[in-house]
Amino acid sequence: PKEPLDLLSQITRRFQAAERDTSAQFEALLERLRTLATPEARGHAGVARIVQFALLISFTLAVLAVTTLTHLADRLTFDNLGADNRIRVFAIVSALLSIPIGLLYVPEDRRRAQIFLITLLSSITTVLAVIIVFTPEFQAPITGHAVFRWFLATAITVATVVAASYGLWMTRKVESQWRWVTRRVVAIGGFSYALSMLIVWINRNAIRPGWVDQNELRLLITTFLVALLVFLICVVMISVVRIQDENHLDLWSAEFRWLVVEVEDAADNRRIAESLTTHWLGSAVALLRLIQRPYGEGPADGGRNATTPADSGGIQKFSTITLDLSDSGRVAFTQRASPMLSPEGWISAQYRKLTTSFLSSQAISYGTVGEADNARPEHCAYPVELQDAVAGRGRGIRWPFAYDFYAGQLDEVLRESAEASLARALLDTYLEEPGSWTLSEQDGDDQNLADLFGQILPAGQNTFTAGLLGNKAASFTGTKTMTAKLWWPDNVSLDPESSSQPDSMTEPRGVGSSVLFQAIRVDLSDFIFLSDLGCPEEDGPGSGAPTGPGDASSTSPL
Repeated sequence: PKEPLDLLSQITRRFQAAERDTSAQFEALLERLRTLATPEARGHAGVARIVQFALLISFTLAVLAVTTLTHLADRLTFDNLGADNRIRVFAIVSALLSIPIGLLYVPEDRRRAQIFLITLLSSITTVLAVIIVFTPEFQAPITGHAVFRWFLATAITVATVVAASYGLWMTRKVESQWRWVTRRVVAIGGFSYALSMLIVWINRNAIRPGWVDQNELRLLITTFLVALLVFLICVVMISVVRIQDENHLDLWSAEFRWLVVEVEDAADNRRIAESLTTHWLGSAVALLRLIQRPYGEGPADGGRNATTPADSGGIQKFSTITLDLSDSGRVAFTQRASPMLSPEGWISAQYRKLTTSFLSSQAISYGTVGEADNARPEHCAYPVELQDAVAGRGRGIRWPFAYDFYAGQLDEVLRESAEASLARALLDTYLEEPGSWTLSEQDGDDQNLADLFGQILPAGQNTFTAGLLGNKAASFTGTKTMTAKLWWPDNVSLDPESSSQPDSMTEPRGVGSSVLFQAIRVDLSDFIFLSDLGCPEEDGPGSGAPTGPGDASSTSPL
């Protein structure tokens, strides 16, 4: 089973899922736009062929009606040419059409193509020359025979049309330019040749049925009506196709414009999702380190603790007492410190301290005093690419805040609050938990802080020793009484049986993981006059007579 994700990971996955969704939507719309068929790509090949074929039929019917059912039919029999000339003309026309038809069958191989062309041209030329020269010899037996009179011409015509049709079908996928031209020549020439032969064949009196002449007008009207109907059907089909194309173009245009707008919106949404993910990661990395290191990294020197002040040896009767937590005191300290270090909302409070410190430093560095209150790292929307942020080039406030936090530049802010809480918990433990501490150098289980600090309290009348006066001690006639000035630590109770009362109170101070209690006693003697030391007034350090007992030149407290 997968391990449950923490809150930051779940939120990050939500952002990444939104980024994937917007990217997928953008790619889908872009692919749909790419694959959108253009109006020209819409297939009308089948309809186009039907229309072309119908138009061809309509044109053929109209031409046949005009050339076979009107007075023009009498002129298209070519009887005035004579039998020999008609054979020659037929041979020449058939030969001329046979040349492009033969070109459709030219082999791809160059050598074979040369042989084929030579053979084709030689055969056509030879046959044409023989027919033209020996026409009278061929004309009599052919026209005199009841079958050959029409069969031979019909067979040649059909063979020519079939050869042209087959050649066109065989070369329908050609790409050579000369074959393309040849196909057009064969198509137009073959249709004209077949239509002309059909007109001549219908107009021949020997072949033309008698009922055609009897119903010539009705056949003409019927043929024209059929041709007109076919033409109108073609026009309607073309109009319908054009209307469909216009509708399709309108729909295509509307869909294209809609897709363009949607792709632009999807691209904007993807950029926004990527930017939001980058923004979230900038805040998430800061929150992650705050959760993992809520009080920052420890100092390189292992922590700041109170030590004996330098040069304190010159102070008479100066002493320091070091207290360590006992086992029970350590348990009590842990119980007190835990809720103080992590109260309700402490992560939010730590984060607010970090941002306040960072924004203050930014205000000092860049002179933006007054703007820091309105800008917060988690509110920064400065556009940052993820690769730039990872490379340490993120700008704005959000990512620089994360950089400084990971560099340890803000750890002091976190440690400061932690050290204050620890100092308070340690102070309460020392003051309120019996047996919570021991002396480092001696057993203090039967003592408390009041007993320790009570050692500096004066016992009875306090006097100074005459030895302090040096060689003047023997002649001293004044009093040796001294008055004690006492500074007592606050929160430490004073023995009620003691006659000494503090002149002022000192507050405990936290230094790193230490708590300082200060108890100070200063003994001051009464004023000592020079006369009490047996010195004449003129021997005094001052010039002239003293002005009074309080004159600084003649008196001095000890």
